[in-house]
Amino acid sequence: MKVVLYFRPGCHLCEQAEAWLEELRPAYPHTLERIDISADESLAAAFGERIPVLEIGPYTLEAPLERQRLAVTLAAAQDRETHIARAEESAYQARVQRKNRVTRSNRAVYWFSRHYMLVFNLFFALYVGLPFLAPVLMNAGL
Repeated sequence: MKVVLYFRPGCHLCEQAEAWLEELRPAYPHTLERIDISADESLAAAFGERIPVLEIGPYTLEAPLERQRLAVTLAAAQDRETHIARAEESAYQARVQRKNRVTRSNRAVYWFSRHYMLVFNLFFALYVGLPFLAPVLMNAGL
């Protein structure tokens, strides 16, 4: 299970939340991803003074945090994950794998996003160049 902690350096509430997560790790195994909101202006504007903010699966906890509420949320996310995995095993696994797979259309869109100016310039050159090329080819007998 993945837990995302949005924090700001020097925030004692963030340090307390991280300590609680470490205490609860044996009971509710999870991986912790820490994101510093002071490094990104959009995150700082989005979360502001509501830090620490925890995203645990589909659940979001904001300050003020309580250890008991954190434990209940971790348990709910873990139960949800096991229930989904058990209830629709093959469909769930296929959905998880499909999310991480790069398809041909993804590759095509990525290629176009990196080379759209080249494609545009080629079309523009053909559009402008063919009217000038027509009389030249007629004089050459082609």
